[in-house]
Amino acid sequence: MNYPGQDAYIHTVITDGLIKAGKFYKAIRVFRKAVIEKHPLDAVSYTVAIRGLLKSGRFGEACTLYNQMKEVNITPNAHTFNVMLYIFCRERDLKMVIELLQEMIDARIELSCNNYFRLCEFLCRSHNSNSAVNLLIEMRDLGLIPANAICVPLSEEHVQGLKVDVGSFC
Repeated sequence: MNYPGQDAYIHTVITDGLIKAGKFYKAIRVFRKAVIEKHPLDAVSYTVAIRGLLKSGRFGEACTLYNQMKEVNITPNAHTFNVMLYIFCRERDLKMVIELLQEMIDARIELSCNNYFRLCEFLCRSHNSNSAVNLLIEMRDLGLIPANAICVPLSEEHVQGLKVDVGSFC
């Protein structure tokens, strides 16, 4: 597939369309070709490709692509961080969850509502999660957790075994 004169936007649209059509491998080939041809890809382009790798179950490759993105000095956006947080929670990688939360704090990136609840569930199942909980508290204090996520009562399904003092959140 060769599309003369493509820019980052066109590559992203093509990659996204292929992903939506379920053609994950073809989508990633188009993306990798754009990287090799040194098209000026941006955070959105990388995030679309990372999401495609995630949807095709290729978590390791998604993490590698995220690291490559940072190596070429492309700053992840809020969606990129939230996609990666989803991956690390799904893979139960507490170390990477903590690292990513710290990056989100440093970049002042807001946590999505879905990831907030996913993270609460993940942390409740992790026994050594004090540092991650402290990062969540810091994110709350910095206003990086949506107010509607904080004030929604957490169901027992999300927080089995955790006692939450609702007054400390709302």
